[in-house]
Amino acid sequence: PIKQAAHACAPPSSVGDGRFNVAVTVRGDGHVNGVIVQDAPEVDVGGCVADAIRATTFPITAAGGSFVLRFVL
Repeated sequence: PIKQAAHACAPPSSVGDGRFNVAVTVRGDGHVNGVIVQDAPEVDVGGCVADAIRATTFPITAAGGSFVLRFVL
């Protein structure tokens, strides 16, 4: 779902090499607690991708977690 939402932010051909690195922190209840776009070809598209990730809900865990999401549009 995240990649599909990110594709809605911009057509692949409009974002240079299309590579994104996004640090994500998720609470134990599965809701996104923090998003930091570490690398994006364009600021506006990076913000849109961050918003798409914030709207995502992950599986519930005891302690939550964090990870870096890397993908190419």
